[in-house]
Amino acid sequence: MRLNTKFDLNAHVVAIRSQQKEYWARCEFCDAKGEITGVSGKIRPCPECGGRAGRKEWEPQAWRVVGTMTVGQVRFAVTQLTLAEEYMLVETGIGSGQVWKARDLFATVAEAEAACAERNAVAVAA
Repeated sequence: MRLNTKFDLNAHVVAIRSQQKEYWARCEFCDAKGEITGVSGKIRPCPECGGRAGRKEWEPQAWRVVGTMTVGQVRFAVTQLTLAEEYMLVETGIGSGQVWKARDLFATVAEAEAACAERNAVAVAA
């Protein structure tokens, strides 16, 4: 049996994954100052943000480019019904790290971004 891989060892690949993204939402109540001034002139912590000037929020789940990484291991799982090509990347651990499916790795950022856009469009339509 001869198996051809999508990527070779030490190849640089662009990985994508479905994930949420955290961001900082400014407090509109205190205009991101973290405090409010009362009629008497006294300054108190903002009751909306607790003096933090905002809060962490999450964007919806979506396919996103994770970054460029290096192939450290190529794995195949072969059965009578399926052939699964998987990779372990140096940056996410080899041996006990994350296993990446070939369908989630790309040769260029442009290809990865196009795949994300396509998968996100399918998710919205569903």
